[in-house]
Amino acid sequence: MRRARLSQAAFTLIEMMAVLLIFAGVAAIFAPQVGSITGRSLQHRAAEMASQLELARQRAILTGVPHRVLLDLEGAGYRIEWWTTDPEEEDTEAEAPLDLRGLTPLPLEPSTRAARDWYPMPGTSGRFVWLDEELSITGVETTGDWIETGDVPIEFDWNGTTVPAAVHLDDESGRRLMLTIMPLAEGVRITDEG
Repeated sequence: MRRARLSQAAFTLIEMMAVLLIFAGVAAIFAPQVGSITGRSLQHRAAEMASQLELARQRAILTGVPHRVLLDLEGAGYRIEWWTTDPEEEDTEAEAPLDLRGLTPLPLEPSTRAARDWYPMPGTSGRFVWLDEELSITGVETTGDWIETGDVPIEFDWNGTTVPAAVHLDDESGRRLMLTIMPLAEGVRITDEG
């Protein structure tokens, strides 16, 4: 009788092995998916950055105005800027009509119009996009240079041409993707470097 009570109150070795096998099977199914979440995040952010680089190139071609993507390597962010006058400053002086007879003296003082410089593009593309905490911009490779700190501009001229460059993105697991910016209107390639 005592033996019957003990066998009913405790797990048998076979039952414990069956429970462990079930846990191992569940872990085998879900563990690879948990590890790939960061990899998917890296791939997603690389695709977003590539599309913003292409947007800057296409806007430069369509508007005839140089554009650039400014990369903040320490903060792991980027935004699109364009070469224009400060949108906050308005031109208070109206330009005098062109005098074709030459009776109006030419002004010798510098123009009061705002000088051109790089300003964020209006809308959401002009705001910084910050990468997730587990992602980083390791560096930017340009012709003969490797840049790891500071702000790095990737500029597109009015016709969409640029200096070839490669942006390296990493995640905390050590996976690296490289965005290769082609010099002509050939696009941006994403390469998995492992």
